[in-house]
Amino acid sequence: MLFNELNFIFIFLPLVVITTLWLVPNQLRIYVLISASFIFYGQSGWVHALMLFLSIIWVFAITHDDSIMGSRKRLVAAILFPAGGLLYFKYSHFIVQDILTLDIDNSDGGFSMFRDALLPAGISFFTFQLIGFAIDRYRGTLDAPSFKTMMLYVSFFPQLIAGPIVRLPQVSEAIAMLSTFKPEIRDWDKALGYIGIGLGYKVLIADSLHHYLAPMIQTPEAMGVSGMSYLITGYSFQIYFDFYGYSLIAIGLGYLFGFTLPVNFRTPYSALNPQDFWR
Repeated sequence: MLFNELNFIFIFLPLVVITTLWLVPNQLRIYVLISASFIFYGQSGWVHALMLFLSIIWVFAITHDDSIMGSRKRLVAAILFPAGGLLYFKYSHFIVQDILTLDIDNSDGGFSMFRDALLPAGISFFTFQLIGFAIDRYRGTLDAPSFKTMMLYVSFFPQLIAGPIVRLPQVSEAIAMLSTFKPEIRDWDKALGYIGIGLGYKVLIADSLHHYLAPMIQTPEAMGVSGMSYLITGYSFQIYFDFYGYSLIAIGLGYLFGFTLPVNFRTPYSALNPQDFWR
């Protein structure tokens, strides 16, 4: 499920907002958001939702005890499962076929655990978020949260598939105040403003560019220098506005539930070097 899909905008999101803020007792709001987040993520496949669930449990179980502080062995153990999942889903095909040069595509048509592994949406985001949490616990700069806080912190659907990656202290107050949160006019204004502008960037600009560039991407060998220059420039703007739009939508969705998600998109193409670009 994507933010620009009609079933998200007109069915999923209204149901989640109404149920969370008005239909259930306040103390159950956190459980509604956790359930909604896994339903949202599970639309890409139950295996992906299971991977998210198991990753959270794994990191929580190893880092919950204060013995994680200063223990490199426990830190490595904590990040082993989510990092291994990221490596498998995102890079196993590349490693096996391109680095080890093993032929896994010319098969008999049966299932291949490397070729047919479908990449879970946003796996990089929640994996790095879990790793960052484990490092904070290792350094002793973060107290162990409750399990429900941990679940919502990692799975919160507005920032699950496209970020921003957040540290627990950035959202812990919002999670703690969720049961008493009452959206005001300014919250609705911010939410609708961010969501509306984000959808404009995503749908009107990024998706329109994708429509025109897709045929060129399929046959790059047929283009000359000018055509390739147009393709590179156009694709750069496509991914820029796609990611920018998603980031704005995520921030807007956060305001609906009392979360102030950090701005993570500050003109990256004006970066001076790769390190500045990453930041």
